[in-house]
Amino acid sequence: MDATEVNSTSQVTFYKIQGETLTDKLNFSCRLAERGVSLGCSVFILAESHEQLVELDEKLWTFSATSFIPHGFQSAKTREDLVTVGNELPSSDHNDVLINLRNISFANPNQFSRITEIIIQDESHITLARKRYRSYQEAGLKPMMVSI
Repeated sequence: MDATEVNSTSQVTFYKIQGETLTDKLNFSCRLAERGVSLGCSVFILAESHEQLVELDEKLWTFSATSFIPHGFQSAKTREDLVTVGNELPSSDHNDVLINLRNISFANPNQFSRITEIIIQDESHITLARKRYRSYQEAGLKPMMVSI
């Protein structure tokens, strides 16, 4: 299959959460990462910025009082963690789950089996999510919407 063909197994899910802040979005991304790991998937979390990457790193260790999510950074030479965080799209070594925290879509959604998008209750974020939703549709994918 060439890179421009749609992978029929690619799933895109938009989670519309009740939270209104970026912290709510990061907390929910930790829950999604934990779920992915419990299913044995490799998870890549794509952060918006270096600052968000630092905050995400802290949250992955502390978001739950009873657990934490071991993870590595995209820039690390060796990775054995199922969860990797970065602020650039990974090479093809992570192809199970992408948690996209950016407000833009990307050129090759078929690199991942599952793409998750998190929408907070903020009008500007909702508007940008609508654009990403259309972008996935234009790429031949059928995004789903889930309200949490």
